[in-house]
Amino acid sequence: MSSNSSNQINKLFKAKIENFKTSFINNSRNLYTKDKEEGLIHPSEFGMYREELVKEYLKNILPDRMEIGSGFVVTANGLVSTQCDIIIYDKTVTPLIKNEKNQRFFPIESVVAIGEVKSKLTLSDLKDALLKLAKTKGLRDVLYSPAYVYSIRNKKSTDDYKPENDEFDQIVTFLICEKFSFPIEETPLTNIIRCYGDSSP
Repeated sequence: MSSNSSNQINKLFKAKIENFKTSFINNSRNLYTKDKEEGLIHPSEFGMYREELVKEYLKNILPDRMEIGSGFVVTANGLVSTQCDIIIYDKTVTPLIKNEKNQRFFPIESVVAIGEVKSKLTLSDLKDALLKLAKTKGLRDVLYSPAYVYSIRNKKSTDDYKPENDEFDQIVTFLICEKFSFPIEETPLTNIIRCYGDSSP
């Protein structure tokens, strides 16, 4: 690929990122705020609107076989995650599992990534969100010798599958928020990641 075409692709992605940032931060607040002093109108719809913006952005960069949804991650032995804002999954092998409330359940074998979408995060909120993602990610640790599992790399045998030791066999997790309500640049990383040690396994 020539450097010129590479530059054009970079420009395209930068434009999409800028459009996403503008929609996520400014447009969403303009739509769901009457007055800056009064706060949000319809906070739940505001959150759902932002989740849809994230999904639309991710569709630009995901391969066709990947789909994006919301709901719960489940394991074959009956473990269920808390509700996930964003679930990226391999649609070619994911069955449609819904309950009577139209909530969707995704087998952990076909889940590629999970994400949380937030507005403003305190340090405590950030730690809670990271723990929630870690607990859902940990559901894959009990999956041994699966017949199918989505992995970042192709393996010759499922016997090589070790999610508790190999990050390439794990689910990718991410967190998107508008801003931190604490000075992130002055907060030691150890203070943030301490939440993993303070929580029960």
